Amino acid sequence: MRNILAVLFVLAILVTPVLAAPGGMPAAHGVDGKTFGKLVSDLARSGPGAVPI
Repeated sequence: MRNILAVLFVLAILVTPVLAAPGGMPAAHGVDGKTFGKLVSDLARSGPGAVPI
């Protein structure tokens, strides 16, 4: 059990900086902030469980 937790912890530490792109999530997806907000909003309206909080 400890090994699994250790692996998950290490993965979280290694993956988090990769996801922290300059400009935030819009830049990571290659769109501007306004477009990203609209896409996320539309997705949330189409399926309330589609966007994790």
